Amino acid sequence: MGDSLQLSCLALENSVGILQGTLDRLKQQGTHSTRLRNTLLEPKRVFELVSEYDLQRARLDLIEDVEPVVDKLCSKLEKSLNKLERERSTLQQTYELNQLRLNNKFSTASRRFGGSKRFPVVMGTTTKEELDRLRQLKSRKQALARELEELQAQEDS
Repeated sequence: MGDSLQLSCLALENSVGILQGTLDRLKQQGTHSTRLRNTLLEPKRVFELVSEYDLQRARLDLIEDVEPVVDKLCSKLEKSLNKLERERSTLQQTYELNQLRLNNKFSTASRRFGGSKRFPVVMGTTTKEELDRLRQLKSRKQALARELEELQAQEDS
């Protein structure tokens, strides 16, 4: 390990020497250009190596600052999604209920010529159980209407 460290130091010293020679040559050949001298030969920036600890600490600070905000936004989005899903479900149920009412109104009106006046369809919120119950009652009503027609047909004959 000591040998590889020594070789690395020697390679780094050789690189620094070569760079110093390059800078000296550029200074000799670039005296006539002040722009070249100001921009290339006189560096104004200082670069430092950052320790791994500082880098990890900066990452943790970023996570501590950003993660709570992201969690808060995610929870808000989840609540909004749930609310929209409930609203969509309610609208779907209202649509189905009104469709059943509308179909019922037209089927009743087609059986009767004068028909009785019915109240307009009012939109409201219903549950899935209410819609299922309404469907069952409608199918039962249709079955009873068929039985009544059959009985009336039998009495007429």
